[in-house]
This record gives sequence, C-alpha cells and structure tokens, in this order.
Amino acid sequence: MEGPRVYPIKEVEKLKKVLETISNYELVDIEIENRASFLDDMLESKDEKLKYAMKKFEENGVDDAKLVLKGNNAVLVLKIEDVISIRFVFEDVQSIAQALGISG
Repeated sequence: MEGPRVYPIKEVEKLKKVLETISNYELVDIEIENRASFLDDMLESKDEKLKYAMKKFEENGVDDAKLVLKGNNAVLVLKIEDVISIRFVFEDVQSIAQALGISG
C-alpha cells in the first residue's frame, strides 16, 4: 500500500485561484484549528467553516501550504501565522492537483 504523497505549494496565485473557486471541486470537509481563538470550535456547517477559512486567508495570507494525496482523498493544508491550521479535504484528487499545478 502506497503512503501519502506530500507536495509543497509555492505558487500563491494558483492557491488563491483554487480557494476562490473551491466550490468547483468536490470538497468533503474542512477542519480548522486556531490556537488563539475558540471561535473555530463553534463553527458547525461546512459553509460556516469555509467563510471563516476564507476570511483568515484574506486577512493573513498563508505561511505554508501543501497538498497531501492519500488514497482517494486530497488534503490541502494551510498554515497561517503558525497559529491557524486549515485542512480542506477533497474527493476529486485529480482536479485539485491539476489546478494547483501538481502532477504525480
């Protein structure tokens, strides 16, 4: 069984475009961890989490981004100011990888 493959994302413009059109991809779940706030723990729906994630992305930008391909899922992991971690889980591995310029 093949382990997870991790691809760093360096092209901020591609990342921004994917996030702006995230509804075009099969988004399964969003996980948010903000060590400086409890607000993320109160978000229940995927839409609430997505709005919060986009707001934090726009306010702060991304310090580190990577795409993790594991099985039938792709997980886009964003680190913001070493305090916020956002994980977008997708089913459509090929489309999200292609949009981010990743082949493999």
